Amino acid sequence: MSLQPLKPASTSIASDAVGILRRFSHRTLLLGGAGLVLAGCQTTSAPVASVPSNNGAVLDLRENNVQAQRIQSDQFAKAMANNSAARQAFFDVDGQLSAESAAKARLVAAIRQHMHSNSTAISSVRYMETPVNAADSVDKGTDSLYDSFIKTIAYRSEHQYDDYDDYDSDYDEYDYETEVDAEVAAAEYGDEPALATAEDDLEASGYDDEDEYDYDDYDDHYYEDYDDYDDHYYEDEEDSVERLKTGITTDYIEMKRAEADASNAEDTAGIMQKALNMLKRTDEQVVADNFYQNQYVTFSSISESNPQARTLRSVYSYDYLAPTVQSSIQLPLMLDFNNKRMVVDASAAKPLVAMGSSSFTEGNQDQVQKLLNQDALVVSFGLPEDLAKAVPTDVFYDSFINALEASFAEIPASTVSDVTAQQDAFANALGASQVLKVDFDSKQSGAMLGRIVKHMSRDLQQYVKAHPDMYADKDQFNDMLERLSLYNKGYHSTDMGKLMQLIEALAPLSLNQNNYYYLDRAGTLVGKQQRLALHSPFLNMQQMAVNQVRYNAKDFSKHALTPLLRTTFSNGKGAPTIMDGNQLVKDIKKEQGYAEAARYARYDYDMFNEYDYDSAIADYDDTYGDDFDSDMSH
Repeated sequence: MSLQPLKPASTSIASDAVGILRRFSHRTLLLGGAGLVLAGCQTTSAPVASVPSNNGAVLDLRENNVQAQRIQSDQFAKAMANNSAARQAFFDVDGQLSAESAAKARLVAAIRQHMHSNSTAISSVRYMETPVNAADSVDKGTDSLYDSFIKTIAYRSEHQYDDYDDYDSDYDEYDYETEVDAEVAAAEYGDEPALATAEDDLEASGYDDEDEYDYDDYDDHYYEDYDDYDDHYYEDEEDSVERLKTGITTDYIEMKRAEADASNAEDTAGIMQKALNMLKRTDEQVVADNFYQNQYVTFSSISESNPQARTLRSVYSYDYLAPTVQSSIQLPLMLDFNNKRMVVDASAAKPLVAMGSSSFTEGNQDQVQKLLNQDALVVSFGLPEDLAKAVPTDVFYDSFINALEASFAEIPASTVSDVTAQQDAFANALGASQVLKVDFDSKQSGAMLGRIVKHMSRDLQQYVKAHPDMYADKDQFNDMLERLSLYNKGYHSTDMGKLMQLIEALAPLSLNQNNYYYLDRAGTLVGKQQRLALHSPFLNMQQMAVNQVRYNAKDFSKHALTPLLRTTFSNGKGAPTIMDGNQLVKDIKKEQGYAEAARYARYDYDMFNEYDYDSAIADYDDTYGDDFDSDMSH
């Protein structure tokens, strides 16, 4: 059989073959390059078998023995299972980081036990400020990006009319009225040169002797001018686009050059720049704050939690203890979720209460002195009746506790790490044998908040569905839960973390938080330390707040604030009388309503008293008196 020549129709087949070869060659080169990368460009003297040996992991399709095929099939299935497990472990970060996973498990167990057990806590917060940059830092003396942007915008707004001011000065130098007067005078007094110049201008304008326009000449000039206009228009448009792209940087360079040329930077600073400079803290101001304020200030608190009764009793104290001045303000507070009430000792706010109620006025000095001399002003506030029926505060409490536990269980294991307790002074004071560190940056804090919101809304919805009779007529509350549920379906918890990162990027400050949890040998939570770092180059300040919490009943019983907590919320003999806060608020609002009505009534009294009737009668007599008398005579 002889070979037949190719027909023209086979050209497409040839082109397809060429395309296949080209794609095959590209893939071969790609796989070859990947092989070189994976091999690390290493060579070996040992020969490499092109086909794996028959070790049971690969099926030998040439085998005809049924028993051998069954053995190979079983071995192949085991090998595939092992490969699948190895692949899953390769991508399982939590599985690889066994130390972090174990630390997270201990942390979640300790928090779960602590949240469901009666506990006491003693907290102490101290503050310290430092300049945002060290003396030898490369960023020393530079502005933050946020600060530079605001200053540049302010500089642009304050100098955008500089060119117009120059134009106005040139225009003012031109005496337009004098030129007009000269031309009018030349025409009136027969100034021949001036008239000749005017005639030349008239001829140049295209007007002929027969009072007709020279349209041809006009068209030529018109299109020439139009072409010039187009050229200038597009040039201006290109300049505008270029200015738009480089305007902010150009203005920044001009602002910095103006500051460098000026002998004093304040001389060239506008109102906005001066305001920003006033907000920025100097290094000396930061040192002074630490010396005169921060080293003497302590925020302390003690609390007692009872999860079964759903109560939390606390005393918060602000203490300023300096060599020359000593002051302290305490605020006892109790939250009772079962009874939907809040009890607070507002003794520190007694002057404000006296000012807010008309019962304590200058005429009632006895009432004022009685209030100020009272040992305690304990007020109890409860939810209004309608709101108390709709809002299950006990369910809110349980939902928050469960959401906090579940949210901690969902944090990445890579954020939890073991820290040695030997060099930690606070750990030694607590007797802790384990220290677990958890990093909470803006991303993790936002994700934690998103998880808590989702867990709580889900628990509340389940409670409402389980009690339909209680919420059959609570349309507003049900609508709120439905909206919240729909909102929760539209975002991930990590999206809240990204939102917090966006806010941190736009805001002139950043907040980072490191939590240290201290456990004893039995895995019980005995203490916690929080370190919050507020970093703000915009204010040239970095503030560090350290909060140390002790979960120790012995230290709680010996604390100076414990007797105040016992006496304020006790029901025994000598306990302070508890006032009804809801009724007190109603009385104050009623008194304010009476005072407002009286004030508007006095407006009418003032208008009546200030009207001068004598002068009005005198004016009437001067205007209408004669006519009135003549009419009466007739």
